[in-house]
Amino acid sequence: MTENLPAKRETAQQSVAKMTDVIMEIDSIVEECLPATTSKEQGFKEALVLAHGVRQLRDIFKDKNIEQIVMAMKDTPLGFMTDRSPAAVAKKQDLRAYTYNEIKECAIEALLKGYRLTGNEFNIIANRFYAAKNGKHRKITEAEGISNFQITTTSPAYETEIRTQYGKPQTVQFAKVQCYASWKQNGQQCYLGRKGESGTPEDTLIFKIKVNNMMGDDAIVGKALSKLFSRVLLRLFGRLEPEATDFVEGDIIEGEPNPEAEAIEALKSVIKPKREEETESPQKEEKEPEKSARVFIVCPKLKSGGRRSTEVCEKKCPEKCPDYYEATGETPPSMKEPKKEEPGNEENKTKFDMF
Repeated sequence: MTENLPAKRETAQQSVAKMTDVIMEIDSIVEECLPATTSKEQGFKEALVLAHGVRQLRDIFKDKNIEQIVMAMKDTPLGFMTDRSPAAVAKKQDLRAYTYNEIKECAIEALLKGYRLTGNEFNIIANRFYAAKNGKHRKITEAEGISNFQITTTSPAYETEIRTQYGKPQTVQFAKVQCYASWKQNGQQCYLGRKGESGTPEDTLIFKIKVNNMMGDDAIVGKALSKLFSRVLLRLFGRLEPEATDFVEGDIIEGEPNPEAEAIEALKSVIKPKREEETESPQKEEKEPEKSARVFIVCPKLKSGGRRSTEVCEKKCPEKCPDYYEATGETPPSMKEPKKEEPGNEENKTKFDMF
């Protein structure tokens, strides 16, 4: 047994060395592709570099050890958050957790855009990558030539407004947060959200944040800061980050947003009631035949001059009294004219009687 220990130690050392080589290879690929995702010039050369890097990373991420590392960082603030955590999946029956292949694509996109798999620098929401507040802040402070980056926000000012969704008014609560940012870029002072040194007004950043359930002031300010960092990155690199607020525990988005499907459902909800009204309107216009008023007469068969309706008389009295015929307007059988027989019937009758 003692002879096998060195072999096992050597195998462990080899696996560690192999993982180190793999990690170094990932870092080199990301370093090569990063200028293609951050530079303002986006030509066919950058597309070739990115395509080659994506293909290489997809092959590397097939390794089981890499899969274990990535899945261990899922749904923890030390790694990255998703909207389908085990707690969220347990609450909803139709919700399923993300597969490794889905997470792998978002992780590759994050690495190639300069975000890390640690420190909650990106979120996976609706099966898509979204940069988070921590990742945006780090990219700003680590950008070349940027120094003395400072931010300020006001306290949330809560308001309510009525919005129409699918033809129905809904009361929505939101909060307004005004944000300010300043930094030095290559020694030159820059401002965002307030007046500069020359007195000219800069972009007034007042963000409207929708208030969800169990959402406090810190979460609202955090979402406003995430939007502020997106504006700063746009000013620095000229590239627009996806305008998605940071993930808050409890937010669940099932599937990708589909504006076309939502528009179709909205039209159905508006058109369907009109069609029902059109189909029902002819039926409503048809008037039911008016019921004739009940007529009562003195019935001689009842004691002390009792009265009966003509409907009851018709059902119970085989022989109708004169008052019944007078009340209903019907002709008594005795006054009805006998049916005239056709001329040919008498001859046929006499011929039949002869036999």
